[in-house]
Amino acid sequence: MLGLFATLLIIGGLVGLIYFGAFFERSVAVDSNWRVNNVGLMQDRLIGIILSALSMLIGVLITLFGRRK
Repeated sequence: MLGLFATLLIIGGLVGLIYFGAFFERSVAVDSNWRVNNVGLMQDRLIGIILSALSMLIGVLITLFGRRK
């Protein structure tokens, strides 16, 4: 059961890193030709990347230390 939880954390963290790193839009359109960066969206992206990486790290640590028993 613990292995399944760790695997889900790793996969969820990886999906989150891919989404926030590559696909999360941090700018907004102000005109048909202009886009500006939105500070709030930039912070949301950073928090998403940090939480996704932390989730992956916890999953890896559970996998490594769970096998010691």
